[in-house]
Amino acid sequence: IVSADGADNTRGILIEKSNYDNITFNTVTVNGTGGSGGINNNNGIIILDGSNNIVNSNTISAYGYANGYDVGIQSLGTNNTITANTIFTSGSLRNIGMIISGGFNNIISNVIYPSGLGVDNYGIDISSSNKSIISNNTISTIGSTNNYGISIGFRDYDNIISGNIISTKGTKDNYGIISMNSNFNSFTL
Repeated sequence: IVSADGADNTRGILIEKSNYDNITFNTVTVNGTGGSGGINNNNGIIILDGSNNIVNSNTISAYGYANGYDVGIQSLGTNNTITANTIFTSGSLRNIGMIISGGFNNIISNVIYPSGLGVDNYGIDISSSNKSIISNNTISTIGSTNNYGISIGFRDYDNIISGNIISTKGTKDNYGIISMNSNFNSFTL
């Protein structure tokens, strides 16, 4: 069990410039309140510049009450496998189940619940990623505006998005999957 509370940039597990690590069967809870500037980024598990890591069967909760991001899992690297995790994010705004950047990642069979009072509640946010597989995930988002199950953005190409179950709810701009400025991605049931 990992628990982290703080005012600024609270992280549960940080893996930096590491390869071939296994992060499994953890319960991670992070709570952030925002420092003097009122900005706090909460990450349950974050992989920075790592490859060939496995993140499997973790339960992650990220809560925040400031202008920042509450992120369950953030992976900035290649060939990482993220499977069978349960993620809850909740806070004032910008609640994101996963942020994935880098190529050849496998995001499979995760259960993700981002919710918040404000804007930008995303299940999976993919950016600068290629040749990754995002499949069989269950995502339910709720908030006021910009509730996206899966967001695929700039410089994303050749990704496979298949078999995901997505529900979005809010007052405005709710999308199961949104793809902007990306190319050659495959979307199947």
